[in-house]
Amino acid sequence: MRGTEKILIIIPAKNEEENIQYSALSVIHSVVKANLESIVKLVIVDDGSTDDTYKKALTVSKPFNFTKVIRNPVRNPYDSSFGLARAIKLAISFAENKLHWPWTFLLQVDADTIIEEKYITKIMKAAKKHHDIGIFGGITVNEKASELHIRNTGWMLRREVWETCNKYSILPSPDTMIQLCAIANGWKIGIIKNAKMYLTRKTVHNPGKIGFTDGLTGVPLNHSIIRLANQLLHRKGLSTIPQYYLNYLRGRLYNIDIKKELSRQRRVLLQYRYKEVISKAL
Repeated sequence: MRGTEKILIIIPAKNEEENIQYSALSVIHSVVKANLESIVKLVIVDDGSTDDTYKKALTVSKPFNFTKVIRNPVRNPYDSSFGLARAIKLAISFAENKLHWPWTFLLQVDADTIIEEKYITKIMKAAKKHHDIGIFGGITVNEKASELHIRNTGWMLRREVWETCNKYSILPSPDTMIQLCAIANGWKIGIIKNAKMYLTRKTVHNPGKIGFTDGLTGVPLNHSIIRLANQLLHRKGLSTIPQYYLNYLRGRLYNIDIKKELSRQRRVLLQYRYKEVISKAL
């Protein structure tokens, strides 16, 4: 696997004292077992936690020279994807300006995710073989997911994709936005089915984030009703309705320079998604 590739792995964490050691150790073991220490830097970001996340991250990472723990000392209120984007950008800035790490691939692993031992080598094997794929991701063994969308936990991006699309990651649902941006710029998305990970807690989808992303990417009103109905079935709360549609309107009114292209790509993905659901039902 050796060559010009340099991998930057980031674990963003906020109040994750119960999970951070397991997530970090899964990444560390994946690196050590494959003898990748010379081409990997792991940066764990404590994004202003109020618990012992920082101390536990330090304890786990201390024996390994390729691992660093940094801290955003500001105890920000919980702000979902905005906090995630802040932590990722902070880690990249630290890697580039303090560690002088010339990374070519970026791997994000959330603090509630445990990757299998060969996860990184499987992703990198695919990356070296398929140069037209800009974003790679494995699959979770305890949650179902569409084959048309990669989770932002466990995904690996080429540096070219990040440099083209990172300015959109401050928006809600950064995984959706970056993937649509990558597709709009000619990259393909690759799901590596034999690269597996485990989530230590069930994913909870924020109806506000979903509404904003749907509005921003031009999801038709009829599909938005289906999306909202699905949210109601899972969350069982009428407050979901105003949360979703107020943010759907915000997304419609929000302006970014590739909004039309994002909308076009989202409609294409929706068509494939409908086909995927129908084929699984038959």
